[in-house]
Amino acid sequence: MSNQEPMNQNQNIQQQNVEKKISGVADIVFLVDVTNSMQPAIDGLKESLNKFTDFLEAKVTKNQAKIQWRARLIGYRDVEVDGANWWIENEFVENADELKKQIANLKADGGGDIPENTLDALLLAVNKTQWGDKRHKFIVLFTDAPTKTKIDKKNLDFGEKDTVEYLIQ
Repeated sequence: MSNQEPMNQNQNIQQQNVEKKISGVADIVFLVDVTNSMQPAIDGLKESLNKFTDFLEAKVTKNQAKIQWRARLIGYRDVEVDGANWWIENEFVENADELKKQIANLKADGGGDIPENTLDALLLAVNKTQWGDKRHKFIVLFTDAPTKTKIDKKNLDFGEKDTVEYLIQ
């Protein structure tokens, strides 16, 4: 009888593990270069982001729970050329329809020289996003150009300038 007890306990543990559902909790920021040069890619990007959004809403396998997610779309252009219009920010949303509205509003416009202000955009995306506690944090970047190697000083908080310039050297 004592030989059967450990075996039953093992079977019980294995059965519990199979019944557990894999789940995820995520904050996702889609950071998109929306300068004129991106126009050829914007329609395809919208389609791909909409498919990804549908995936977030779907139950993938019988052992995977629906993903608990929040997402937002941020567009960026050229700081020097587009001035105050260089940054297009949306709030976090938690449902596919609202995220698809943000995606539908993607429009390529402006920009100037190549390279783009990707480092500025990444820095602001990190600092201006109200990240949730105990959530996996993702920034997904879409661009067609290299980045400028200097960050516009007005996008830096005091104390960040030296750290950022050190990291990009």
